[in-house]
Amino acid sequence: SKGKSIYHANCISCHNNDPQKKGAIGPIVFGSSKELLSTKLNFGKYPEDYIPKRNTKIMPLMSHLDNQIMNLYVFLNTKN
Repeated sequence: SKGKSIYHANCISCHNNDPQKKGAIGPIVFGSSKELLSTKLNFGKYPEDYIPKRNTKIMPLMSHLDNQIMNLYVFLNTKN
């Protein structure tokens, strides 16, 4: 799937190879909403009323993935 390829190329260095598990730096991302993905990747912020899983602010902006958010969302919301 496209989303899996995007995740493996851009996310697993901090998040786990399995998005349902904690990563070395990043939290579990399985089940992330489109709004969370878009806001965090493009602006480095969380959606209003979202409670972050970690309080760090080390995730880099990844606005180059904006046109792939739907593919990433599908991957992160499909049980493997």
